[in-house]
Amino acid sequence: MIEPGHALVLYLDTDLVRSQAEAAKSHAAETSPANLQAAGALMGTAQPTEFAASWAFVVEPLADDRTRLIERFRIKFDDDDRPWTRFTLPFMGFGVFVMVRKQLLGIRARVERSEPPATLAG
Repeated sequence: MIEPGHALVLYLDTDLVRSQAEAAKSHAAETSPANLQAAGALMGTAQPTEFAASWAFVVEPLADDRTRLIERFRIKFDDDDRPWTRFTLPFMGFGVFVMVRKQLLGIRARVERSEPPATLAG
């Protein structure tokens, strides 16, 4: 979903991944490097069987011509009987937190560098 100047929401689920994988299979050997093909094959066996995820970026206006950027990442895994999920999902959540925090700090730094210099009253 795109609302220009306000929001960008990305969505991905198991069905979409499967349909994209099937569409790309015929071209994978021609267009993908061997290491990327191997990583994809490994992730295909390691990922949870069913999931849905959304990643939202929302800009909210504030007073004094300022804005606030809100980023939210949500993911839902269906019950999965694979033993790794119970142990790895908490680490995945922490990894997403670290990634998002670094990303938002980088955005803030770039925005603050690009602001026009304040004029001196005099």
